[in-house]
Amino acid sequence: MNILAIDSTDKHFSFSYQLQPDQIYQYISKDDWQHAESILDKINSEIKDFSTLDYLVVSRGPGSFTGLRIGLAIAKAFKIALPKIKIITPTHFQIMANIALSQAQFNVAMLIIDAKRGELVAQRISSHLGEIDQMSNFPRENLELLDLTTFDIIITDSMWVKEYFPAAHLINKISSSDALDTAIKLSGNKIDTAILEPLYFRPSDAKPMKL
Repeated sequence: MNILAIDSTDKHFSFSYQLQPDQIYQYISKDDWQHAESILDKINSEIKDFSTLDYLVVSRGPGSFTGLRIGLAIAKAFKIALPKIKIITPTHFQIMANIALSQAQFNVAMLIIDAKRGELVAQRISSHLGEIDQMSNFPRENLELLDLTTFDIIITDSMWVKEYFPAAHLINKISSSDALDTAIKLSGNKIDTAILEPLYFRPSDAKPMKL
């Protein structure tokens, strides 16, 4: 199974590919926000024949607006150029849950991600990486209202949440290799995640002008 995974949701984009079992290469950019200028050039310099790829993996957020758009635009372009390629688009909730599974066992996890502006976003994820409910936003001060009976573990990227729930698993960095590992798990669990729309922290502030 030949896989290319791209993560463009952070200020440092990364990509990983697996062309042979147990051999994964990863590249992480050292430059801030150079996605549009560099990501395709770097991928082209490493992979000479895209037709050998079976899967393309693109994490779809939540993350930065521009980064998400670039990653998913690449996925759409690949789908046009290589119709047979299979697209997998895990969310950060699923990726973080998969990382945590290597450290602890659970049936249901509560994922809490810092959405900035004093907000958190949360979603419950099963041990099979299925989405139990929709992502929900809530003010940070409402964390104390969380129903602790609906999950076995808390997984977060927020130090604030970690301080509030010391037992929470803190995962403050993910990369394309994590997305690749998650895609392998999702494909094995027959979970279809070919969603080519970005997952934003909140609706866009840009509103169409009323004429």
